[in-house]
Amino acid sequence: MFYVLIALAIGLLMPFQTAANSRLRGVVGPAYVSTLVSFSVSTLALLLVSLLARIPILPTEAMLAEAPWWSWFVGIVAVVTITIAIHLFKEIGQLQALIIPMFSQLIFSLLIDHFGWFG
Repeated sequence: MFYVLIALAIGLLMPFQTAANSRLRGVVGPAYVSTLVSFSVSTLALLLVSLLARIPILPTEAMLAEAPWWSWFVGIVAVVTITIAIHLFKEIGQLQALIIPMFSQLIFSLLIDHFGWFG
C-alpha cells in the first residue's frame, strides 16, 4: 500500500512539473532552455544527495559492462520528453498535454510487458 501511495504522489507531481516548467519557459524563453534549467537543478540536487549518502556517482567498469549500451542514453529520452511536454503545455493546454502522453504510456507499457522488450 505504501508504494501505491508513492505512485499516487508522483502522479500528483507530474502536472505540477509540467506547469512549473511551462511557467519557467515564459521567463527564460525557449522550451529547451527551461529543460536545461530544470535538469541543471536536478543534477545539482542528485549530486548533493549522492554526496550526503556517500554513494559513488560515477559508474564502475563492472556497471559499464553489465548494463545494455542503450540504457546509458535514457537521459536523452528524458530531455526530449520534458522539452516537448513544456512546448505542448502552451500549444494544447495542460489537460491534453498530460492525458495524451499518459494514454500512449499505457499502450506502450502493455506492449513492453507483453513482448518482454528491454529485459
